[in-house]
Amino acid sequence: MTPELSIPVGALILLTFVQTMLPATVRWFFSNYADGTKPTLFEAMGPRDRAPHMTSRFGQRAERAMANQIEALAMFAPALALVAAMQSAPLWAVWLFVGARTIYVPAYLFGIFGLRSAAWTAGLVATVLTWAAAL
Repeated sequence: MTPELSIPVGALILLTFVQTMLPATVRWFFSNYADGTKPTLFEAMGPRDRAPHMTSRFGQRAERAMANQIEALAMFAPALALVAAMQSAPLWAVWLFVGARTIYVPAYLFGIFGLRSAAWTAGLVATVLTWAAAL
């Protein structure tokens, strides 16, 4: 991997970590069990054998944003690995993906109409261009 590529890849890893932790954190603050009690931090971040119900739109959006991040990363990561191995990465496309995914989550969480769709589309375009460079 080229040094120029290591920074956006690191940013992408950090972004994925933050977005993966987001639903558990939101679950702890914004969810309740059926009996009205709040989950402990261990229960919110643990295996969720007794899963709390998200009681807020914010929490439900956080879970959907995380699911979308996993799907987007599953399409982007193999292309990134190929272009990194070939050392032909379109650096601007990688940064476009990182930037789009960074904008997507807050836009999704706060329900910002239009911005969420634009960020999702920009991430998809970056994924397609990275795959094009890989092939």
